[in-house]
Amino acid sequence: LVDCSGSMKGILPRVKKELKKSIASLQQDQYFAVIFFGGGKIHMPANATLLRASNDAKSSAYNFIDSIAAGGRTDTLEALERAVKIRDKRRRPASVIYLLTDGFELASENSVQFEQKAVTLLKRFAPGTKVNAIGFWPQNNDREMLESLAEKSGGAAVFITDNHKEQNTDYSGN
Repeated sequence: LVDCSGSMKGILPRVKKELKKSIASLQQDQYFAVIFFGGGKIHMPANATLLRASNDAKSSAYNFIDSIAAGGRTDTLEALERAVKIRDKRRRPASVIYLLTDGFELASENSVQFEQKAVTLLKRFAPGTKVNAIGFWPQNNDREMLESLAEKSGGAAVFITDNHKEQNTDYSGN
């Protein structure tokens, strides 16, 4: 899940480059899907399934990634809902969701409600799925939200700030 809202405009080219490198490193027996969210829209390929990391699937993903531009507001919850519902050919959900964002556009009173909805989505549709959160220069409340989502799913949180990567917080017990 990649935030492509307007606030990501300056960093999105780098994020897309790193995303392509990650996809390139996938083995043929691994599966993946790419979803962008921003501007009140969810951007994803027509075939909303986890795809085997074949050369054709990777090539299609690169073209899709190149077609995305930053703009608008952040709408993470709808994107997370789409991600937890995606399945592979055997109807299995993703084992890990990577959530890349620079923050949420929530009023403080909506933060708890957002977190509850996100956790409920994970439990209902993908109970074994971990969320690994990657935050770019997040505000304190956004950082806390990303850490909480990672912790409650057994994932990890990493934050990029002032030209360096901060310590990884791994909640999986590894």
